[in-house]
Amino acid sequence: MGNTRNGDAGAPPVRQERFFKRGDYWYFATREGAAIGPYDDLEQAQAGARHYVDQVQDTPETAAVIRSYA
Repeated sequence: MGNTRNGDAGAPPVRQERFFKRGDYWYFATREGAAIGPYDDLEQAQAGARHYVDQVQDTPETAAVIRSYA
């Protein structure tokens, strides 16, 4: 199985891990370059990321606000 998605041409882009741990806490990275957290565990960070995506889809202005803090 390759690393390209259906319809992608050329070499796949470098993909960063979305979730990471810093010290005792978990964070997730946004496409805008912001680290969102802290969360006590990975599951909470994953739930936070889902909420973030829902928020950005419902209110595109949110991404602009996040970019200003990144």
